[in-house]
Amino acid sequence: MLGSYDATHAFDSTADHILSFSKGEGLCVLEKSNESWWLASNAEGRVGYIPINYVVEEKDDANVALQSVNNAIEEILASSPAGNLPPQQQAVLKKLIAHKETLSTATKKSKSGSSKRRAPPPPTADMESTHSGPRGVGPPPVPERSATYKSQQVSSDQSYEAQFHDLLLNPEEEKNNKVSLACEDVPGQTPAESAPFHIPDDVGSNLLDILKTSLNPNEEKCRDALLSIISTLKNNFPSHCTLFDGILDTIPEAQFQTDQKSDKLSLALENIREIKDDAQQRNWAIEDDEDKIMEILNEILSELTTIDKEISIAALTYDRNRPIITLVEYHQMETRVALRLVILQIFGVMCSLSRSVVSTLLFSVLPLELARDMMTHVEESQRTCYSALVMSMLFSTAESIPFSHYDRLDKSFVQFLIKCIEGEVEEVAQDEQIVDMFVNVLLSFNLHMLVHSKNIILQVIAERETCTQLGEKIMMLLNRGDDPVAIEEHWNGSEETNNIFDDEGERPPPSVIKFLQDVYAQRSTSTFLYTNDMNVLLDITARNLTDLSSGSKVRTEYLELLLNILTNTEYSDNRHRCRDIGLSLHRILNEEPPDSEQERQILDFDKRIIGKIIADYGSLFV
Repeated sequence: MLGSYDATHAFDSTADHILSFSKGEGLCVLEKSNESWWLASNAEGRVGYIPINYVVEEKDDANVALQSVNNAIEEILASSPAGNLPPQQQAVLKKLIAHKETLSTATKKSKSGSSKRRAPPPPTADMESTHSGPRGVGPPPVPERSATYKSQQVSSDQSYEAQFHDLLLNPEEEKNNKVSLACEDVPGQTPAESAPFHIPDDVGSNLLDILKTSLNPNEEKCRDALLSIISTLKNNFPSHCTLFDGILDTIPEAQFQTDQKSDKLSLALENIREIKDDAQQRNWAIEDDEDKIMEILNEILSELTTIDKEISIAALTYDRNRPIITLVEYHQMETRVALRLVILQIFGVMCSLSRSVVSTLLFSVLPLELARDMMTHVEESQRTCYSALVMSMLFSTAESIPFSHYDRLDKSFVQFLIKCIEGEVEEVAQDEQIVDMFVNVLLSFNLHMLVHSKNIILQVIAERETCTQLGEKIMMLLNRGDDPVAIEEHWNGSEETNNIFDDEGERPPPSVIKFLQDVYAQRSTSTFLYTNDMNVLLDITARNLTDLSSGSKVRTEYLELLLNILTNTEYSDNRHRCRDIGLSLHRILNEEPPDSEQERQILDFDKRIIGKIIADYGSLFV
């Protein structure tokens, strides 16, 4: 149930929508719509998602939770003094207010309760006549307006949502008011008798956002509903016609083209949600629905690959990413291989759209399902390749994954991948496509490994001592200069500036170079390559130190790789390409600073690495 929880472990997040907290911190859970992540607020009023396996329910009364909710409400309202909250914050605010009412009721009951519970008193006649909803249920009473209401302007610190809500709920009060607003159509009234309302230019947009947040249809339907509501109010309260005409003028024009483009995709996504929720058909199929579902999935795939990218992202992230989560849940429960293959293709297209979509998929159960599929159905080549491709795309951004994922993505999973690559699994011994895909999964997975001593990939390599096929595959990729897991669309500056990665700013290092840096960062794995392959690696390193320009981040990666090789291998016994490498190092030390500030910082870092190389190993390059 919702309420107060205590954190059993500390959790640090770099994403705005994920809440950080310390061990023992009290948290108030607001929503449990996801099986792994709950919406919660802390004592300071910040709101975000928390992992459920990091908290335990607190057996206190509702006072602590109520205070946390109040702080969260104040925090959101303070972020927009004029009441112009974006739709996402409006949705959170609605949850907080609803939860506050529940907690307030619980607090009152705990204060007034006795050893015996009493039945609530029956509703009185006054109560029944006051409320328009079910008997005994209705909105709180609204204070009676004074006669000076006609001369008041719309308050800047009162949200438009509150004004609109008050107006809809209390029409009779407006009828009973003897004082009317200024209106040219009311005979016998002069401009001096009443002051006109000040109507902000964005009131129509804000009212439209409220309807979209509350009702969740598309924008055109919300616009039609809002026009009907305002027109009806205007007809019923002619004394307020100036006010309503002003509001009508501020409602944005319809966006027909965008809605028509997104409706087809949104409808197909909604159809999948209904299929996913059809428990009877899943548990006891009464008809063969594979063809129908296949048609819907192909419709989604076609729309995602043809319509505008921003429209696709908007449709997928609608209602707090509900369509994305629906697709993940449907993939998890669908057993028919043909349908799963199309869903995997959809996931692949989704990963190429946006890093925020990748993040949502990464935090779901999808990576665990993909790993299970790869390990249990490795003999099904197409299914395994599709699963491996999507997994490498999910890991390609190097975003931290939920700690609980490592329960399945553990050493046994890495051992399985390397055994397949090394040809030790009979089902895939001759399947080069699966081997290449598994190499990509290893490279992308390694991007998440930041501490060498805890890197489970390095642990498996150290235990095996030899990984001949893996070494050859890595050297082929390095020689080509390609990063097989990078999704370039994510880093070409085409995305909006408000995605969750913008604060981090940096794209991950090239996955192949990062893998070799890690391998040569410790003695236990420094024999990963045979002597001939090691010489090829030094050839490639010398070539890139010569060819790459000043300020290149890739050149910095090669310098760090060279330092690791010098530190943890017996390079002094071989000294392959030592003269060429030494000349490149001294040339970089004498380079003039570039014009760009960022490139100057990169060059300074290069010179610091070279300074350490010369200080410790300078005699090798004389």
